[in-house]
Amino acid sequence: MKKVFGLWALLLLPASIWAMPSAGEDQNLAPFAMFQVGSMRDQILTPPPEIARIVAIEFASLEPHRGVAIDINHSGNLDYIFVDNPNNCTQGGCPLILVDGIQKKIIGRFYGDPLYVIKKAVNGRPIISVFRSEGESGGYYVSYVFNDGEYTEVSSVRVEGVSLRKLQEQLKIKGPGKQ
Repeated sequence: MKKVFGLWALLLLPASIWAMPSAGEDQNLAPFAMFQVGSMRDQILTPPPEIARIVAIEFASLEPHRGVAIDINHSGNLDYIFVDNPNNCTQGGCPLILVDGIQKKIIGRFYGDPLYVIKKAVNGRPIISVFRSEGESGGYYVSYVFNDGEYTEVSSVRVEGVSLRKLQEQLKIKGPGKQ
């Protein structure tokens, strides 16, 4: 992974994140959903039984399943983002999975907090990004695109210092010790 310092890190982030559109610009570039792991842990989902089985096997745990239901690709059907048990989380975030509500299969595995669903789509699905914290020293901003039936990591940028603070401000990421 490439180590990036200063404002250069913001230049390397996907334009869909740091170039927030103003009134009249293409709203397709703005994030349309942000999910903090902490708030997902508070949301108990009761997915269809076949999806509940997938989550139980993936996370090796029984109900209650925690996460959010969202129509991620505007298909008219709900998809599900689940967060793993807090015991499997670290300072960097938590394991997360995305289950396609139609195909009833896992189409993405992520690690971080928060998880962002971006309006900009690649291959008919939105870009997904996560932040993996390393505490006060910084962290990694990781982006995934949909390819060959699943989400694949396409970039990972180290952010620290001024770049980290700007990213936190723009994406509303709470840093260590911040509420």
